[in-house]
Amino acid sequence: MTKDGFFLFLAFAFLTPISSVAASEWLLQRRPAECLDTLPLLSPPEDLGVNGWELARFPHDISLEELRAHCPSLQGEPNLKFLPLRVRSMAGGDPSLSQQWGLEDIRALQVPEGPGALVAVLDTGVDETHPELRSALWKNPGESGLDSRGHPKETNGIDDDGNGFIDDVIGWDFVDNDNKPSDELSWANEGHGTHLTGIIAAQANNGIGIRGVSPGSSVMILRFIDTNGYGTTSAAIRAVQYALKQGAKILNISWGGDEAGVTASRALRDVFVEAERAGTLVVVAAGNGSIDLDESPGSSVPASYRLGNMVVVAASGPGGHRANFSNFGLKSVDLAAPGIGILSTVPGGGFARFDGSSVAVPHVVGALSRMWGESPSLTAQQLKRALLESVTPTPILRNRVSTSGRINMENLWRDISKIR
Repeated sequence: MTKDGFFLFLAFAFLTPISSVAASEWLLQRRPAECLDTLPLLSPPEDLGVNGWELARFPHDISLEELRAHCPSLQGEPNLKFLPLRVRSMAGGDPSLSQQWGLEDIRALQVPEGPGALVAVLDTGVDETHPELRSALWKNPGESGLDSRGHPKETNGIDDDGNGFIDDVIGWDFVDNDNKPSDELSWANEGHGTHLTGIIAAQANNGIGIRGVSPGSSVMILRFIDTNGYGTTSAAIRAVQYALKQGAKILNISWGGDEAGVTASRALRDVFVEAERAGTLVVVAAGNGSIDLDESPGSSVPASYRLGNMVVVAASGPGGHRANFSNFGLKSVDLAAPGIGILSTVPGGGFARFDGSSVAVPHVVGALSRMWGESPSLTAQQLKRALLESVTPTPILRNRVSTSGRINMENLWRDISKIR
């Protein structure tokens, strides 16, 4: 596996029973009250607000078997870590619309520009100063404008909207727990979150670079992956909950993990079930292991959850062939989208090309956002059904994805017009 994450990875992916895995952070569920005094905790458990799950920290690695010596009925799982799902990056040349083959492949340019539904990108953050993205970033209405003293709410140090987050103007950083979800470059992060955001909603017709799939969309930035390239289950759960409370309609999930013998996170699945109940669509990368997920469903989490509100996306190349690194599955993966040599924004005002199922996801997210922005009365299920029924039939994808096709935004726009 390269430093760029050739395929999904879980930090605690041992080929041993979960009860024997040792970790310093555990997600505990429905802990009996009497256990609190007997567990060797660093601090009181933190309620994650979903189905009774709590984050517990210990002074050293400890297994569930050892924890059950203190509390026999304890249920839990390690606080797993996930990686972005890109393969590699390549330096971008002179950026222009003609170099964005993906937009033509999905027929994005045949759909008129207009408003989009609110999207949340849960990833490494964003370069909010990038000239292509300034107009694309969501602005929290409860933290915008002036307060009663005439001070800007964006910087007054007050939780003006009472959501528990101070000055959360464009989103939140669940790594550093502050209001600056910046995309910090490192050996493990070449600007993944900024790249995804540009694919979705980079400004159009400004003469300086690229165009997003849906330039009128608004993108909420939720950083939960750190500079080492890891994001924990607990941080992902908090980010999803924030997105739901703030009204995000679509979640961009371009990361994941390989179960590799460890039970897939039930806690993470529970929060995506909450998203389903809220009517929010979750678009997930299939992964980059060239694996048939029908045969090995645990090889890609959360793609393997198969919830009704999830759309699982494989990566395709020009002409519609499946990228040779992309996972697939007739029952497990819904459709394909461009995922090879995708030009988009990176921190510092520049552009680069990334490969991976991770960059296929925002093509679908941008298309869904534009459709929902045009027809906000549609339900999540109506929109998902229209998406899957409007694909470009692609023989080479037969028996590789359930629709045997790749996303076609022009067809989707036409079909949506019939039901709105």
